[in-house]
Amino acid sequence: MTDGHEQESRTPRQRLLLFVALVAVFGLFYFAQHLVPHFGGAIATLTAVGFLLLAGTLFGELGDIVGLPHLTGYLLAGVIAGPFVFGLVDHETVTNLGDVDRLALSLIALAGGAELKLDLLTKGLKSLAWAMF
Repeated sequence: MTDGHEQESRTPRQRLLLFVALVAVFGLFYFAQHLVPHFGGAIATLTAVGFLLLAGTLFGELGDIVGLPHLTGYLLAGVIAGPFVFGLVDHETVTNLGDVDRLALSLIALAGGAELKLDLLTKGLKSLAWAMF
């Protein structure tokens, strides 16, 4: 995890290296799947988790360049690698990752709740209560 000061000081060379690393990770996973086409089961699920964690982290870091939160990068990596875009992670593996998906959604909700500011929430609830009456 980096703070805002590190992100601002990232040089164009570092950004390019992040992009090259992301392309290399996607390329490596793509060629690995095509070299071993009957790759499935627990090993496919485990490699998909590793791939998605690495790709999500790289997408999150690249999203910092344009001001997007890391969560957007994680989601973008999953959508692009998923069965409907590049198909690097097939539908069976996505189904096998159901428990991981639920855990991730719980952690996202927890992180979102930690970002709430109670004074803003109470102001919003007051205006909502007035609108209901």
